[in-house]
Amino acid sequence: MDPASKSQNHRPESSGWAKAALVTTNCVVIAGVLFDDWDAVTIVALYWVESVVVGLFRILKVIFGVPLKRDQSLLKTGIGKSLLIIVFTCHFGFIMFIHGIFLVAMFGSEFGENAAVDTPIELLVAVVQLNPSVTLATAILTLSHAFSFVANYIMRGEYLIPKLAFDMTAPYYRVGVFNLVIFFGGILVIVFQTPIWALIALIVSKVYIDLCFHEREHRRPQDQQTIVAQP
Repeated sequence: MDPASKSQNHRPESSGWAKAALVTTNCVVIAGVLFDDWDAVTIVALYWVESVVVGLFRILKVIFGVPLKRDQSLLKTGIGKSLLIIVFTCHFGFIMFIHGIFLVAMFGSEFGENAAVDTPIELLVAVVQLNPSVTLATAILTLSHAFSFVANYIMRGEYLIPKLAFDMTAPYYRVGVFNLVIFFGGILVIVFQTPIWALIALIVSKVYIDLCFHEREHRRPQDQQTIVAQP
């Protein structure tokens, strides 16, 4: 069957396994709170890294995506994709850098006067030194996004649908979720001193919003016209 025909007959819808992986891997964060004394600073730093990972996978989607006009030359396709990637990297990277600076300003003092935390990288290093298990959690969350990329984008043929392949707005919804995590995480630190129940509530809320946006990204409304790459 022709790939374009296959994508027309296959309505894009997220894999159940991908959604299960999203929920399961976030349970690792809950385990960190319950058994490894993770605080709000650790959780926010971890989710900041996850947002960067989401941006990286968006770039991969552009690289593997099939353009609307499949008969155009490889040169034109390469130039178009390169420009899109450069613009996205500069814009999304700048936003994440600003968020990193904001994290330093809000949470840098939590590590004490003897810890020099002046940049986002130094903040991450301080968090890892305080909780080495964060490195494993970061790897698990990254694998979850990699699994979703393979299960949804590659195996379910989303790369054949330009509206999904080149939708550069999807990572910015993650940024919105991250802003909420920063805001409420800051409140937990300043007002409540991060009680366990509040941290778990923060994580559960983040996972729920994540699932909502995950569904939005992978399943379009019935009345929305899907543009499929034509041969």
